[in-house]
Amino acid sequence: MDKVRSPYTFVPVPEKAVPTSLCDHVVHYRSLNAQHPDARPEPIDRPFADGLSGTFELVVSAMTPLLVRRDESQQGGDPSNDAKPFRTPDAKYAIPGSSLRGMLRNVVEIAAFAKMLRVSQRYIGVRDLQNRPLYIDHMAGIANVRGRSQPVPRVFAGWLRRKAVAADAPDGALVAEIECADFFKVSYELLESSGVAPRTMDLCKRQGAKYKYKEWLGDDKPWTHDELDVAYRASTIQAHGEVVDGRIRRQGNYGVVASIQRAASDKANGRLVLTGQPAPWDRNKTKQPRQGNPKHHDFVFSWPGAHTDNAERPPLEVTARDFRVFEQVHSNAGEQGRNDVEPNEEWGMWKAAYLAGKPVPVFYLTDPSGGRTLRAFGLAMMFRLAYKWSLHEVLETTQPGARDTQDGSIDLAEAIFGRVVENAPKDAQLAMFAGRVSIGLARAEGEPRVPAEGVESILGAPKPSFYPAYIAQRTAPSGRTLDNRLYKTMMDDDSILAGYKRYRPQPVRRPHIPEKARSNKSVKTFLFPLPAGTTFRAQVRIHNLRRHELGALLWALDFGGHEGARHGLGLGKPFGYGQVKLAVDSFQVAAHDTGWAADPFAASVTPVPADAAGCVADFRAYMAQAAPGWAASETLRELLASAQPMEDAQDNGRYMQIDNQTWRNEFSAAKKEYFVLPLASGKLRQRTSGAKRVPKPKPDPTASDKVQATAKPPGIDLGGGTAPASGTAGPTAAPPPQPAQPPPVATPRPNLAGFVAKLDALKAATAAAMLPGLVPELCRLPEGDQAAAADAIVARVGPGSPSSQRWRDAPWWKEVWKRRSK
Repeated sequence: MDKVRSPYTFVPVPEKAVPTSLCDHVVHYRSLNAQHPDARPEPIDRPFADGLSGTFELVVSAMTPLLVRRDESQQGGDPSNDAKPFRTPDAKYAIPGSSLRGMLRNVVEIAAFAKMLRVSQRYIGVRDLQNRPLYIDHMAGIANVRGRSQPVPRVFAGWLRRKAVAADAPDGALVAEIECADFFKVSYELLESSGVAPRTMDLCKRQGAKYKYKEWLGDDKPWTHDELDVAYRASTIQAHGEVVDGRIRRQGNYGVVASIQRAASDKANGRLVLTGQPAPWDRNKTKQPRQGNPKHHDFVFSWPGAHTDNAERPPLEVTARDFRVFEQVHSNAGEQGRNDVEPNEEWGMWKAAYLAGKPVPVFYLTDPSGGRTLRAFGLAMMFRLAYKWSLHEVLETTQPGARDTQDGSIDLAEAIFGRVVENAPKDAQLAMFAGRVSIGLARAEGEPRVPAEGVESILGAPKPSFYPAYIAQRTAPSGRTLDNRLYKTMMDDDSILAGYKRYRPQPVRRPHIPEKARSNKSVKTFLFPLPAGTTFRAQVRIHNLRRHELGALLWALDFGGHEGARHGLGLGKPFGYGQVKLAVDSFQVAAHDTGWAADPFAASVTPVPADAAGCVADFRAYMAQAAPGWAASETLRELLASAQPMEDAQDNGRYMQIDNQTWRNEFSAAKKEYFVLPLASGKLRQRTSGAKRVPKPKPDPTASDKVQATAKPPGIDLGGGTAPASGTAGPTAAPPPQPAQPPPVATPRPNLAGFVAKLDALKAATAAAMLPGLVPELCRLPEGDQAAAADAIVARVGPGSPSSQRWRDAPWWKEVWKRRSK
């Protein structure tokens, strides 16, 4: 294997997001509310003195076949594997405005250094048998057993049983228990020779646990059958209570079954537990030491309550958070970003038993620092282990503060396109406000035709568990991790995300269909794209945008005028589909002048037309002021590189394959060679780690009521403290004692000299855009200094300047003078 191949790349995330200066729009009035509770925000649609409104026509040109899929169920058709273009009720092809809006917003978010918010909060599981520190060392190790070194599992076994709790239990609530059990390996040879396994059963073929139970019992409900009850004798390799790895005491006995037979329930001392067979096992093939022999055994668990020393084996407590992580890892949704949590095949089989209060056999790990605190559990001895951190938690190291949606800051993309904070308190400020850009339906020109036969494809999404791509890595010029050191993963406290994922433009290719999937129609999608050359037109309406905000939108249309740059839209981007270019036609955008700000409906008012090129220049100047070095930044460089057609895309732009003729599983081969997904520009990453995250203390499951009672209600920082949101959770309880904290450091009050110094730092070209960012500080100046601050502003732009007059007429400026006159 010589490199990581992929149709997508990642644009690094700037460490610090840039907030907008749209203070009088929302933030300024929030600041006033902190000091004057009787003040109220003015309507969002009040025209800015320096605002722009109007329309222009957006021309969308398909450079390659384009497929923005229609929802057959909503358009009167039958859902199927056929992906056909979106059509209007009159059967005309079109692109929904929401698709174009989302595409452009993503570009603005990256280019304007916005907060990276849309990151899954799910935990992802890993079962990587090639990465010993990442996975194997957690699950198994080499121990000295009776003077001889041999591999032993570090997992324990037990029976999971549900407790009656509310569905919305807090993280620390106790929702289930795991009763410790002895567990022993039982070979397939012994199961067959003892007559315990049905004669028609083939234990050695590749199959999941669900199908193994179904073949053994006739259905997949093992908890309703007593045929799995057995009487057994076993040789113990490690005993209950024995210290493992010098720190953790063994939870239950572990060993190998020496003899076994079926037994009635009253005489059985254990139960067979069948797990999946990931690879076929040839019983006639001699085992080779250290050659990765296929699994050739299942397990016997001692029955719940079978031990006389139960007082020494209290059950482990499973909190709501523990169970939520388990379900996310054992679901089909965790890696694809869907909101639903659909159980995977094995948990789907056992979940009915769990909900009915039946015991479910599980394997589990305890806290590596010792003790009996549950760390993780699963349904196989080598179960999928949840990463220490979720993608959303890794974001906090990637871009500190990005997850805080109640800090009062708004980025430029939110200011333009609007904002919705999910699960925000009902009275939270800034949680939701409308955007000021509307894109209408883009209708196709002419009568484009779709092909009569669809293109066969598989549209499986990439998985973020592939850390050589999704986690930023220290890379050597060779394309490998630096000095062939181990990869960074979401187990590391200082790992950061690779960035924004973007599909790269490339020549159209025929999708690769793995050999095993060619006969499976359920996983295939047939693509019916519109042909290259199709043109669409849509009307874009803007309302009350400032010049640099309109400039950001216009910059995103053609990536600042970079020749050859293309957007990606719709399905099939990994195969070269969906490459579009955007252009502006019929630009009719005008500036609000003084008369319009005072009376936008006055007949005598004539708005001043805005120039598109000047607005783009203002956006560039705004970013240069807000983020010094922006034009040469790694983020902007990689965004532009990702929009350029790939060189040598025939081999480099494809997905890696699990059935490659040369490398077999290319994902595994790449990890063996320590390869990393390169940046689009081919340059090395500038930042591959962040400040270490501090693990949150595990919730106390014995005090679930306290968890609700003492949790700090969500609040909004209003500049003068935190205002609690309405409502409280749980009963009132005294908060736990807190360690002494140092007295808070008083924030120095702004002074006139400091304000004027910041004013002087504003460049003339960006003063109109940047000045509102000083409003919160201006409002906190002593009242005697506010008039001098106003004079300083006017002096720097000239008393007769139209700009100064617009500022004087602006809502925030009037509010300053209103406060001064009190």
